[in-house]
Amino acid sequence: MDRNLKLAVISVLMEKGLYTFDDAPFAKIGDLTKRMTKVLDYFDKLELSEEQLAAVDEINPDGGDLVYQSVFGGGEGNNIFRDNLKKLKIRSLEGIGACKNLKTLKLDDEFSRKNLKIAPLGELAELEVVDIDVAFTELEALLSCRKLKKASMGGGLTDEEQAVVDELLKRGVEVWVDSRRQPNPS
Repeated sequence: MDRNLKLAVISVLMEKGLYTFDDAPFAKIGDLTKRMTKVLDYFDKLELSEEQLAAVDEINPDGGDLVYQSVFGGGEGNNIFRDNLKKLKIRSLEGIGACKNLKTLKLDDEFSRKNLKIAPLGELAELEVVDIDVAFTELEALLSCRKLKKASMGGGLTDEEQAVVDELLKRGVEVWVDSRRQPNPS
């Protein structure tokens, strides 16, 4: 699983009280870059159980999330925090299928890279809402998400992507492109 996707998952677990981060080993590291490196190494090695992953039903990363406060030791709003937060953009959705009960995924340009491949979303049988505010590829993966109710995306659509949107609309999925609701074809 992509490190930054894993951070978003860990954050959900922290918010739900299913994981507690012990800051004590890192609290005395004064240099933010050193702290960030050590905490990220710690999270990289952290094993998440199937039960923990199954408890993740929504991913919607935000700079104020507990996991980012843990990585940086607080400091939300300062320039160093914002500059380093940019390094934690989700680069890949590979492994997201382990969050088998995920119902909602919201990613904006602050937390995800452009040209994000969304094919792994096709593994999510429970997915109901997708809101991706960056350019992405593999829109057809959403056709595998049988419980999908709403899909919102930024960027223009190719002819192939428009065909996917038309199919989603036929299935009753509410689709938004560039903040405009797409009409249901009659």
